[in-house]
Amino acid sequence: MHTLRSIARRAHSATLLVIAFATAALSSAASAQAAQFPAGTVNASGDANITVEPDLALVTIQYSAGGRTPAIAGRAAARKANAIRAAIVALGIPGDSIPTSSMGGYWGGYGNRSGIQVRNEMRDTTYVTNDAFTVRIRDLTLVGRVIDTALTQGAQTISNVEFQATNTERAELEAIKRATLEARSRAAAVAEASGLMLGRALNISVNSQPRQLSMARSMNEGLAFTRADASTTVVAPELKVSVNVSGQWEMVARGR
Repeated sequence: MHTLRSIARRAHSATLLVIAFATAALSSAASAQAAQFPAGTVNASGDANITVEPDLALVTIQYSAGGRTPAIAGRAAARKANAIRAAIVALGIPGDSIPTSSMGGYWGGYGNRSGIQVRNEMRDTTYVTNDAFTVRIRDLTLVGRVIDTALTQGAQTISNVEFQATNTERAELEAIKRATLEARSRAAAVAEASGLMLGRALNISVNSQPRQLSMARSMNEGLAFTRADASTTVVAPELKVSVNVSGQWEMVARGR
């Protein structure tokens, strides 16, 4: 009898142990299922701006020349253009950075480089050719000298100076990472405040600037110029790579 009671007690204990293990397993599975089951979604966005240095400047040079006939005015303008180009090349600017083709119509905007100026006494007519070309400058320390040289050689106007950053891929990728982390952090904050936790990403979109950035300013629109010893110094602006990342994430119940 004693032996039978002992066997019965051991069997009862084993049964309770199995039930306990089964209950724990079911609870764990339920918690895991609850943690994976979406309880909603959250949308969030992030922004990032990274400063890059420009590596190219475009200087637009305008000039004009007059004569008694259109042909004479055109030849005079060509001589002036050649003199300006030669002086700029002498500064160390490669010749292929100065196009030989004209920017006809730049002044008038109607496709005509030639115009007519009639003097007040109405006896003589002067034909005037207006033209312009753009110099591409890789060595930004030469921008001021190019401007001064062009004006010295007879250019009428430096219409604008444009600075560009031609390779921003590395900065763009870094900005995408920063903006994505910011967007995810905001989404996680919403999930935590809701008593949930952030699940998998459902959708991510990236909006970034082109990989070639530019900033153009005319000389009368606030571009930083300084005069020292009768020479021009141009202060290049900072350019920024800007990225916006928007995403949608699941919010899931916390596991217990």
